[in-house]
Amino acid sequence: MQTIKNIFLLVALFSATTVFAQGDLPGSQVDVVKSFNARLNITEKVDVTPQLPALDTTSKRQQYNVVTKTIQVQYLPPKIKPLADRRQPLQKKYDGYIKAGAGLPISLYGEGSYNFINKKDKHRFGVDLYHYSANNNKNIENQKFSDTKGEVNGTYYFDQGFAVSGLLGYNADKVHFFGYNDLNEELGTNFTFDPTDVEQRIWTLYGNANIFNGERLALDFNYDAGVDFYILQDSYAAKERGFALKLGATKWINDAHPLSVKLVTDFTTYNVEEKSTLNNFSLIPNFTWHQDRFKVKLGVNVSTNDDNFSFFPDIEANATIIDGIVTAFIGADGELYKNNFKNLSDYNPYIESIINIQNSKYIQYYGGVKGNIQGIEYH
Repeated sequence: MQTIKNIFLLVALFSATTVFAQGDLPGSQVDVVKSFNARLNITEKVDVTPQLPALDTTSKRQQYNVVTKTIQVQYLPPKIKPLADRRQPLQKKYDGYIKAGAGLPISLYGEGSYNFINKKDKHRFGVDLYHYSANNNKNIENQKFSDTKGEVNGTYYFDQGFAVSGLLGYNADKVHFFGYNDLNEELGTNFTFDPTDVEQRIWTLYGNANIFNGERLALDFNYDAGVDFYILQDSYAAKERGFALKLGATKWINDAHPLSVKLVTDFTTYNVEEKSTLNNFSLIPNFTWHQDRFKVKLGVNVSTNDDNFSFFPDIEANATIIDGIVTAFIGADGELYKNNFKNLSDYNPYIESIINIQNSKYIQYYGGVKGNIQGIEYH
């Protein structure tokens, strides 16, 4: 406290000394004669044009290092409410059908099929029947024929993912050689024959067996292997046997483009007066490319018989012009076709038994348009 008093005392003493020291300053007086008016001399205007700095054209590369960071975001799953849709009525399913008809000259036609399918869809079994006959013997002697066929087929799906199928059929085709009545008129003769003398009957027992993948495989790979066979005999002791082994595989690329390969070994043995054989081998690879409005298949059929190779095209292109209405297509294919007794008699049952079985090279080129207009399909 005493220190503070001493400080105040010194400050007061210093102030008093200053006041007494300024008492002897001289006095002064200023007379203002004219107000000051400052002016600048007239000078020439100087224009200054600014100059842009030179552009820096050197390339600079900047590098940024961004540290990745995983951000944990918690959110509630959205609630999606089901949208009601009108259910389309299912078409009634029929396990079988029967078709029958009759005509003139006297003719009968019948066709029927029935399929047995279990509820678990493990196996399927079916029966098919067919008959067609006509008789115009009253107008033209021995102009009559009949064709009767019966088949049983089945498929079984195993739990292991593969399936087996088979078919067994029998066909009886009976015709009579006719047309000699015109010769009677031209030559003035009276040829007449008993029906059994001009009858040609062809019996065929045929079938096949296959194994294939019954479910879609993990690698989008499909396979199938099978055998086809037939045993044929006619009224004149001609006999023919056929056996074919078929192997096939398909790899699907992007679920849309199949790459396929097929191997076929086809054996034929024909015997009427002497035995003859005809054996063909074929390798058929192809690739199909699918797009929204077009499809292209490229392939080749390589066939051989007695070490003689033949090459046939297996190509096709499709383009959609108007969706669902007009589709244009063009293509070419071919094969080494067997002129054996079965194929010839299927085409024309009025055939003699003694033939020379051999191959024909068959190539076809085709093109056109197809589609559907108001439920009517055209091709």
